Amino acid sequence: MNYLFYTLLFASGALNIVLLYYIVKFGRIILGFETKIEFALDELDQTYSSIGEILSMPLYSDNPEIVRIYNLLQSANSAVLSVASQIGRIEEVDAEEEE
Repeated sequence: MNYLFYTLLFASGALNIVLLYYIVKFGRIILGFETKIEFALDELDQTYSSIGEILSMPLYSDNPEIVRIYNLLQSANSAVLSVASQIGRIEEVDAEEEE
């Protein structure tokens, strides 16, 4: 009877050690993603500002290629804003869940 108890106690301890290892491992991965997301948001903010400055300048040419590039910059500007707002919304939801 004692052998069964000690065997189960040992198995439970070993399982807890394995679970702790994976909890720490995945926690470090999540923290790494959080750091990368913050860095990406900073880059998106800088890119959004730069594109906004370019788009605020008047367009002096009616060349179709220049107009096309200008339109692509406008859509890229919208895409950057959309991605940043979606990532920011995810972070807001995570912050609300922590509270």
